[in-house]
Amino acid sequence: MLARVLGVQVVDRYEKYLGLPAATGRSKKVVFQNLIHKVWTKLESWKCKNLSQAGKVVLLKSVVQAILVFMMSCFLIPAATCRILESLMAEFLWHNKGVKKIHCLAWDNVCVRREEGGLGLRKVVRF
Repeated sequence: MLARVLGVQVVDRYEKYLGLPAATGRSKKVVFQNLIHKVWTKLESWKCKNLSQAGKVVLLKSVVQAILVFMMSCFLIPAATCRILESLMAEFLWHNKGVKKIHCLAWDNVCVRREEGGLGLRKVVRF
């Protein structure tokens, strides 16, 4: 009724514009599930490649963290979603073709500047 009076179109609640959700409601978990899936599919497609640790770091910095910066330029991502994303990135960095490895560094140490002994990745919570 109101949409007809105002002459606007009713859209789906979870519609996207430029890959971002057009609107967020109370349940942000549902809205940001797409972001988790997008990052997961990127990482899964790279797992079959025989990448060195340096190559994995470059991909995480240039592609995955770029996606997150784009999303975070418009929205504040919930802390639970940030933890899931960091977990996916850590798993990609340390695991090799489905074989679990021991993490050589804690994620907090990985996310330290290169000059200070880290790998130069950024913690998602601190974007």
